[in-house]
Amino acid sequence: MTGLERRDPSAKQNDPRISELMAVGGDWLIVLEHTERTTKLYEIDLGRADNILDTPWDDPTTRPTLEQTQVQAAHIKDVPKTLRFDSADFPDMVGKTEGMALLDDGSLALINDDDFGITGGRTQIVVLRGTGIAQR
Repeated sequence: MTGLERRDPSAKQNDPRISELMAVGGDWLIVLEHTERTTKLYEIDLGRADNILDTPWDDPTTRPTLEQTQVQAAHIKDVPKTLRFDSADFPDMVGKTEGMALLDDGSLALINDDDFGITGGRTQIVVLRGTGIAQR
C-alpha cells in the first residue's frame, strides 16, 4: 500500500475479536476476526488440529490452562489458519465488519455494524469475489 497508512491496530493479541464463524463443509470454517478498523477472514481446518475433548485440557481445573500455555509446551497441534481477506488492503471499506454470507455464485457478502449511528461508519454491504472461500 504505497502512500497509505495500513488500518491494522491488531499488534496486541487481545485486539482482534471473533465476530462470526461460518461452516463451509466438514471440519472447515471461515472465521471473521475484526478490530474497530479492520476485518480479516481466515479459513481454518479443524481436521488438522488435535481434538482436546476428554483430555486434561478439557478439564476446567487444569492449571495452567491451555490459554496460558504455549502450544508447543502443550504438545498439541494447533488449528492451521489461512488468511483469505484483509480489509486493511481496501481503505474505502468500513473496517468493523461483523457479518458474512457465502452466496450461491461463490462470492462472499460482508456487512458492518454501524452501532446504531452512534459511532463508526454507515452500514455497508460489500460483495467479494476471488477470495478462494468456497463450500467444501
